[in-house]
Amino acid sequence: LAAGTDATASATAQSPWSGFGVGSWVVIQTRTTSAQASEQRRRKMIIVDNDPTRPLVGVASEVQGRFESPFRTGRQVAGFLPHQLGLTLASTGSATQRIDGRSHRCITRLYRLIDRRNGLERTLKLWHAREIRVPYREIIVDRGANVALAHDVVRAAYTVRIGGRTKRYELQMTGQAETVQVGPQLLRCTLERATAELREGKDHTVVESQRWLSDSVPGHIVLLRGSVRINQVTVQKEQRVESFHVTAPESGPT
Repeated sequence: LAAGTDATASATAQSPWSGFGVGSWVVIQTRTTSAQASEQRRRKMIIVDNDPTRPLVGVASEVQGRFESPFRTGRQVAGFLPHQLGLTLASTGSATQRIDGRSHRCITRLYRLIDRRNGLERTLKLWHAREIRVPYREIIVDRGANVALAHDVVRAAYTVRIGGRTKRYELQMTGQAETVQVGPQLLRCTLERATAELREGKDHTVVESQRWLSDSVPGHIVLLRGSVRINQVTVQKEQRVESFHVTAPESGPT
């Protein structure tokens, strides 16, 4: 997408599961660790219906060494574009962003929504780099309304204020040529750092993570490492793809 146009506003929202055929699957291992306990679980996610923007994905948890059957299914909801969140373009500018030690020129776009009647304010700033392509992903917002990001967005900052509740999200691409081993395959991945912060009254939650992303893998997240701190309690998390299988979009179930 060209940086000289309003790429985000004109883009078509999609899903990290779009572009894969029915029967494509991924097995994910998740480890969580805190001062009190640690837990490990595995689950298999499989595309069972290939709607272009809302694939139907089944989720089967591992129980006693086997993935449960039947499994739960749910439609993947497409991320929202700025205008779908009521945001309007407030200003544009230019900036540079360092990726793999190199500076890249970016077009910046600032979107805003101020709804005084409902005490709501949203601010979204995006950095677009013409020569960069990032696997599709979203700003994951608690309580829904995930923000879709165009393939040329290398940095994003999103703030939502409503009443006494403030949520801040920031993500930044830092590497283009990271590699992650998945079974016998060595996948070239985009590395992204992300931070989410929620303040409500005396409660303060901070989520920090690194995500390795690849267009080759359903869901696009190959590896995630991060932490969640709620007030004074911290939980570490690692989510890793162990194996995956991809069918062409026109293929039937496997």
